[in-house]
Amino acid sequence: MKTFFTRLHFKKAQCCLLAILLLFFFNHTATAQLGVFSFTGAAACPNQNPTVNSQPTNASFSVYANSLESCVPATNVFQYQGWNLTTVFDPNRYNGFTITPNNYYALTLTSISFTEYTDENAAGGSTWSIRSSLDNYATDIATGSANTTVQTPTITLPGGSFTNVGTVTFRFYLTNANSLNASWVNDEVTINGTVNPIIPADPSNPTSNSPQCSNPGVTLTSSGSAPVGETWYWQTAANGTSTSSSGATYTVNTTATYYIRSQNNSTLAWSNGAGSLTINITSDVATPVFNLGATSTRCQGAGTVSYVATASNNTGITYILDAASITGGNTINGATGDVTYVAGWSGTSVLTASAAGCNGPKTATH
Repeated sequence: MKTFFTRLHFKKAQCCLLAILLLFFFNHTATAQLGVFSFTGAAACPNQNPTVNSQPTNASFSVYANSLESCVPATNVFQYQGWNLTTVFDPNRYNGFTITPNNYYALTLTSISFTEYTDENAAGGSTWSIRSSLDNYATDIATGSANTTVQTPTITLPGGSFTNVGTVTFRFYLTNANSLNASWVNDEVTINGTVNPIIPADPSNPTSNSPQCSNPGVTLTSSGSAPVGETWYWQTAANGTSTSSSGATYTVNTTATYYIRSQNNSTLAWSNGAGSLTINITSDVATPVFNLGATSTRCQGAGTVSYVATASNNTGITYILDAASITGGNTINGATGDVTYVAGWSGTSVLTASAAGCNGPKTATH
């Protein structure tokens, strides 16, 4: 059995310094340390403590595992032998782990660092490489030399590939090992990034039966329905977060722009934007006002008098004369309010103006 007491002691001291530097770094950036495999424990096979030191919030790591090689009992490290002896890449020989976000969450992974070394230097040099499941392990994310010098490379992950992704598996490969007895040691495997709630898509713009009167109001109708796990809520502002109205329709009584926004039921994350529609409420018709006021007088005799009235927001005003005046021979133009009196009429005449429009008709008398 091979042991590396001096090297391991140096490696752990180096890792402590690295941890301090990383802590400083993470406190000054938006990324976070999602998981660390430290493999702390006495020599044992299969390797002791192959789990992350602690699981992150809203995601989980698998154990750190090997595919085909032979375990070497070693303290505080992950050590295997029997690696690929050629320079030709072998996809079946690797160490690796998987990180899986919870439902309705996505991963944004920024970097990986790990400590590695071999216990034998190979002619031509051994090479490590890292690949991921995102492209079915087709290409290297990073490569480097592996030898008896303890190294701790940090690999920046390409943002275009590792932003807002689901489950990811990383595999660590070694090629051109010196012999079947040569061991490759991994330790302090660290993955950095964030676990973010999945942002719902913006709902499409609703439709409506605008314009309408304030009673019954305008009815807005959502275009389609919310995806499973989401709820669409009606809002009076583009960034509104009200959860009081979530039906397929929404009735309003005020001219304005209204919005429909999606919320994830589990994470409570809101869509970045919203569907929107500006609707118009037609104003209510006003009570007519006669130009001559509420009453007037005239001397007896034949003639025509205009009793026109006005009313805001009307769609038409009609006039009628009381029955007694009509029986007495007087006439009225129902469209203009002009009354023609006969010579012999005396007494009280009553005109009624009726204004049509929203929430009408409204009437007044003179």
